[in-house]
Amino acid sequence: MLDKDKFLKEIKAEALSRAEVLLNTAKNEKAESLKALDKELAESVDSERQKTEAGVGLILSRRLADARIATPKIILTAKQKAVDAAYNKATQKILSMSDAEYKGFISGLITKYAEDGDKVVFAECDKKRIPNDFFKTVSTKLTVSGKTHSGQGGVILEGKKCDKNLTIEALMKVVREETESDVANVLFL
Repeated sequence: MLDKDKFLKEIKAEALSRAEVLLNTAKNEKAESLKALDKELAESVDSERQKTEAGVGLILSRRLADARIATPKIILTAKQKAVDAAYNKATQKILSMSDAEYKGFISGLITKYAEDGDKVVFAECDKKRIPNDFFKTVSTKLTVSGKTHSGQGGVILEGKKCDKNLTIEALMKVVREETESDVANVLFL
């Protein structure tokens, strides 16, 4: 005869044994899966780190190249500012002459470049510096124009054939065109 309690015990023991095997198998599969995921994650992190490092290297090399390109431009701009400052200082030297020196300067321009019958156009700002009777001492063959120019100083000679721009700005432009490379060499060698 079949012993029911023994039979149930055997079934229960076998079920527990199978459950234990299944649990151990599941634990092992879980451990292997976690190990595989950890490995995959580590490889992914390493791959991303390498990409990031390569990206940083590329960014740094681009910035370095940009800096190499920008440096000469910055230096050139600084040099240009220094040259500009030298010519601005020369202009200011002319403009800060005493009234007697300035009259001599204007007189020299007129004497050198004026032709009979020219009209002299003064700068608006020179009205106070140069008196009306100034021309009587320079030339009797010239007339003072009723007009003025808006430059920093100097004169414009209106002639029958052509006008001559002897304003401070025009004179400094000519001087600069003729001497800028020499000035740059003196400043930067």
